[in-house]
Amino acid sequence: MDIGKAITFIFEDPEWLKKVAIGTGLMLVGLIFSVLLIGLIPLIVVTGYTVLLVRNVMDGVEHPLPEWEDWGDLFVRGLKLFLILLIWAIPLIFISLGSSLPPALMGDDPDLQGLATAIAVCCGCLTVILSIAYALIEPVITFRFARTNEFASGFEFGKIFRLLGDNIINIIIAVIVSAVVGFILMILGGIVGTILLVIGLIVTIPAAGFLATLVEAHLFGQVGREAEAKVVKVAEEGAGIE
Repeated sequence: MDIGKAITFIFEDPEWLKKVAIGTGLMLVGLIFSVLLIGLIPLIVVTGYTVLLVRNVMDGVEHPLPEWEDWGDLFVRGLKLFLILLIWAIPLIFISLGSSLPPALMGDDPDLQGLATAIAVCCGCLTVILSIAYALIEPVITFRFARTNEFASGFEFGKIFRLLGDNIINIIIAVIVSAVVGFILMILGGIVGTILLVIGLIVTIPAAGFLATLVEAHLFGQVGREAEAKVVKVAEEGAGIE
């Protein structure tokens, strides 16, 4: 896995500034209207854009940053992946709600309050475990969908878990690097925005978020490309044996 390439590829594109500016603008609009459902629309479009980026990386395109065109297609692709990931997250959402169960809801009975506390602690532990599992399976779901563009591909459990097991090291690396790069970019965005008289945060924070999304998508694409190469190699070896 080429971690450096996941960062530098952005600036190797001749039109990177325009493409990043458009993505940053969409992220900004999404943040501004985040309290309303309409705020999801630009974020879903960005998700569709990253789906194409993942596919381009898997295909070995020299400059994988897609063009901002056919916005309807970007929205549909992004919506499909958004819904797939949301469905996978349902158990995590419900368990995390249980971890925030306040003992006060059980009234003044100390036994019931103790039970509520125990439930909250157990749910909290399960939330951590499920969060890790979700983070690891997200790259597989993403590159599978990027390749097929089929909603059903997000629920081909046998293929998904097999790909997860066969590529677990690359997936762990991709998830960790994505988190670290995202954290660093957000810190830098905050610092630069503050230096620019604070008002600069309006631009630097969405820009940092979009850049982090691009890095993550490139890493997921690399994982998908290597996963497909493994599948082809196994198939060729099997054919050779026959």
